[in-house]
Amino acid sequence: MTRPDGEVPRTYPARTADTIASLRAMMDMTLAEFGERIGVTAKAVSNWELGLHWPSEYNWRQIERLSQ
Repeated sequence: MTRPDGEVPRTYPARTADTIASLRAMMDMTLAEFGERIGVTAKAVSNWELGLHWPSEYNWRQIERLSQ
């Protein structure tokens, strides 16, 4: 899909979803375990992985800390 100016829009939700899903898989954690470690529900993590919502800046910092 291209915009009228010919540019292809970025797919931030897909990259966000892939990043979170890959990290969670690498850590061998369930949605609930991952969410508990960063202070959100399993449903929130699922929504991020499905590209329905994005993590807040605070949640991204928590994810970053968890990944280190």
